[in-house]
Amino acid sequence: MTDQNKTQNYEPTNRIVLIGNSGAEAEEHTSKNTGESFVAMSLYTSNSYLDDEGNRQDFASTLHNIVAYDPIVMKQLLSFKAGVRLRIEGKLTYRTFEVEIDGQLVNKKEASIVAKKVEQAALPSKKKAETAPPAEMATS
Repeated sequence: MTDQNKTQNYEPTNRIVLIGNSGAEAEEHTSKNTGESFVAMSLYTSNSYLDDEGNRQDFASTLHNIVAYDPIVMKQLLSFKAGVRLRIEGKLTYRTFEVEIDGQLVNKKEASIVAKKVEQAALPSKKKAETAPPAEMATS
């Protein structure tokens, strides 16, 4: 069994699916720690709903960091222009880093999605959005 088949049959418990618009075009980088190549990009997601008067209400957009280490996914991400609507499947990861604030080093955590699958996503139809039930507001 190839590594690709193992990956396809594996159902991770840490799994995320995001649909949104790409920010700036993806860029290839090399890890300073490992020398490994990866691609990084940003993905913006937003939610909206129709209020009681039928007016569309938008929530603020959220920026997500996307990284890819798989050569196929890296190539796919590099092929998309900024602003393209994408569907990203992957896993949520965190990296810890230090920043200096007021002369003291403070540990911070940054969340990223490691992309395992990417595809261009269709825009939602206006008719579908008008008939969809209002989305519930997420709490943090």
